[in-house]
Amino acid sequence: MTDLPTYIPLAEAAKQYHISPSVLQQAIKAGTIKAVQVGSEIVVDSTDMKRLTLPVDPALRGKPIRVTAAAEKYSIDARNLDRWADAGYIRVLERGPKLLVLDEGEVQRAVAIFEHACRETGSFVKAGWVLKRILKKPEPKPETVKTG
Repeated sequence: MTDLPTYIPLAEAAKQYHISPSVLQQAIKAGTIKAVQVGSEIVVDSTDMKRLTLPVDPALRGKPIRVTAAAEKYSIDARNLDRWADAGYIRVLERGPKLLVLDEGEVQRAVAIFEHACRETGSFVKAGWVLKRILKKPEPKPETVKTG
């Protein structure tokens, strides 16, 4: 007998996995995370959340790490970390002409998601798309100006 999926409210999932609700909604639209609407509330598949939003060591949140040290520690190409920081997937704590300091908690999370996606898809390119869908920051909504 198969287990039925467990769903959790979108707001609770966002809080538990430290992801903004708008990013989760983008992941739902992209088909990365299954979701259903129950009454007026959107709930997401907890298995998908666990699989795609691997938790981060709380002690690493906000801890500074240079990109070269992060690349060595997490066995990832420094150019990937640099691109991910430029794309907004990893918070930059300090940037200079030859200096890039990142939030180590966000580095750990991005690398974990990327590695998991590589194993799941068998492709670095597809893993990059998964990372983008999960960690992409929402576009700011343009302000509307009423005339008249």
